[in-house]
Amino acid sequence: MYVTGSSESPGVLHDYATVAYDAATGGQAWVRRYDGPAHGDDWTTSIAVSPDGADVFVTGYSPGVGTSLDYATAAYDAATGYELWLRRYDGIVHGNDWAWVVAASPADSRVFVTGHSKGAGAWNDQDYVTIAYATT
Repeated sequence: MYVTGSSESPGVLHDYATVAYDAATGGQAWVRRYDGPAHGDDWTTSIAVSPDGADVFVTGYSPGVGTSLDYATAAYDAATGYELWLRRYDGIVHGNDWAWVVAASPADSRVFVTGHSKGAGAWNDQDYVTIAYATT
């Protein structure tokens, strides 16, 4: 079983915190934290597990260096918590980008992240953005 959220530590702003629990015992199997490049508040919004159960995907938003908020998506090995990859998305005008949902494809070949991103129009213009990442 896997859970994710944002967690604050003494002297540290909010970071992604993802925890795996043993379904049989309830014991903690592993914990992974993510602190983005700007070391600001990083907020998770969604978690998904690949259909084969091998990978855990976490997404949310995180301040970049000179880019406002960006999508930030991480893939972890489900058994060990080892970080397989991390991808960030900064929209076309480097404004606020919020990733809301992550989902794995049935064939285990892609993971999809969707949310909204500051568009090039008016100050409040928001576009939907969906990104597909290869899982390997």
